[in-house]
Amino acid sequence: MSASGGAGQQPSGATVTVARRADGRRRRHFITGAGSGIGAAVAATLYDRGDQLWLLARSDKRADDLAQNFPDARVIVGDLANPTQLELILASAPLPGFLDSLLLIAGVIGFSRVVELSAGQLGEQVNVNLVAPMVLTRALLPAVRAGRGLVLIANSTAILSAGGGRSAYVASKSGIRGFADVLRAEESSHGVPSPRSFPVVPTRPCRKRSMSTKTRSTTPHNSCGQTPWLNRFCTYSTYQRI
Repeated sequence: MSASGGAGQQPSGATVTVARRADGRRRRHFITGAGSGIGAAVAATLYDRGDQLWLLARSDKRADDLAQNFPDARVIVGDLANPTQLELILASAPLPGFLDSLLLIAGVIGFSRVVELSAGQLGEQVNVNLVAPMVLTRALLPAVRAGRGLVLIANSTAILSAGGGRSAYVASKSGIRGFADVLRAEESSHGVPSPRSFPVVPTRPCRKRSMSTKTRSTTPHNSCGQTPWLNRFCTYSTYQRI
């Protein structure tokens, strides 16, 4: 899916130096969470320098928005909250032949004390933050291997010092860190650089759910373009080889 126009489009007459691989092909990245916050900033930075983007959108509406923002990007529609359906979508969708990076940035957080936490509330955060990224990684590992690319996973400093009311979120983020550790051990023999579970500032925008009101918000708490995390994401997505 592609469209023209949007925030990621280069200004008319702008000169772009396209970053290319050693084999001459444009660098290619698969990104989740490109609709807002750090994910959007990372996608815009990579797109503006001429890289090819493959993006995941959770709905047709989000896919249209991404296509407007990033003309010529490939957009796949699949909801991280439903990893079983996502697995079926990935099995039938055309996927990239190689990737320089798989950037798993999307996330959801809910606030509820353990005594009030339902299975449904727990399931959404575990699916979005842990299970779906694992499903995506498995589906896209052949492309990562082919491109000698890397897997980079956005994590949270909450796993280092957890406060009350975030048990499901912290559990899911701790789990994805463990997944990255195992993936590192398994993929080193295939030439894949060490997968990174990357801690980001706790105020990063993500889907936010208040368990008492069932409301969502994707409003950024701060401008991710003003933080060092954007530069670190984009640097790792291009150059880091361990």
